[in-house]
Parts: sequence; structure tokens; C-alpha cells
Amino acid sequence: MGNNRSKVPDLEKLVKGGRKKFVRYEEEAMLYSMGVHTFQQLAKDARAVYHLEEDMKMSENNDFIQLPPIKKDTPSEVVSMIWQYLKLPEESRKRVTADLIDVDENCEKEDFQIPDLYDIVPKEEIAEFEETMRKIIAGIISQASSVATWVYVQKYVKHKTLDEMLQEWKGASQFIIVMDTWFERLMAE
Repeated sequence: MGNNRSKVPDLEKLVKGGRKKFVRYEEEAMLYSMGVHTFQQLAKDARAVYHLEEDMKMSENNDFIQLPPIKKDTPSEVVSMIWQYLKLPEESRKRVTADLIDVDENCEKEDFQIPDLYDIVPKEEIAEFEETMRKIIAGIISQASSVATWVYVQKYVKHKTLDEMLQEWKGASQFIIVMDTWFERLMAE
């Protein structure tokens, strides 16, 4: 079955430029190179589905979402985290932001105490955001561990040079260089 809707020319430019505030599921899935059903679930989970009124010349049966300008290759977990953050009450977002700045500026001071998140924002307000962040951090740690293990095996078990590793796994060159440098320093101690 074909889709009778016409494609919006230069969709990415319109969204990033703020001239198109709402998009259909199909447009968004195309924009982020994601399946429609996957994107529908993501938007639903993030509570980012809006039913627009007829006076906006949109059918009440169509679902639309509001987008901030986000790069096309942004992982869906990051998009979800952004939406979870934006759902927090504005006052809570301001407190979280202020405390993050405070931590960044003062964390190296001896007398600095990292604030308890639940003193800043009530647990029920931040639970979904916190869970999304846990998943993202777990994924980052898992990926970093995999790269570190791969570099270690290539370097110390298979005795490959940095150039050989970079040729073998071209998509991870920055990570390979970092891990190779780190292992060099670690083994030198």
C-alpha cells in the first residue's frame, strides 16, 4: 500500500530552521533513519505525541510530535533522554542545570559535597529521566569496555601495531587511539 501523502521537500532544513514544528511519524522516521513503528513507540514512551486541532488544518486522527533541532544520526536513547528531561517541570530543570554547573566548577575543591539528586528534584519527577540516563550510561560503559578489550587483545595478544588496528576497524579510530595511548601509559608505570 502506497502512502498518498506528498513528501515535504527539505524536511531536515525546515525542522532545524524551526519553520516546521510538528512532523508526522513517517517524516520523523525518515529524518532519523528509523522504522516508523520504532519511532511511534519512542514518541509514545517519551509522551511526545500531540494531536493537533482542526483549526491548524490537521486531521485529529494524525499524530504529530514537536521537535527540537536534533542531528539526524542522534541515537534514539539520547532523543528519549532529552524528551524525559524536557518533561521535567521548568523549576526542576533550572535547579538541575544550576547544580550541574556547580559540580562542574567546584568538584575538585576538597570541601565540595556532591548534592543528592533527590534534594534537588523529587524522585517521582525525575524517575523516568533517571532510568533513561542509567540505560545510556550502561550502554556507553559496555561499548567502551568492548573497545578497550578489543584493543588490548589486538595489541598485547596478537601484537598488532596501532596502524594495523586502525586499518582493521576504521570506524573506531578515535577510540582505538585513546585506548592504545592509555594502555601505553598504564604499562609504562
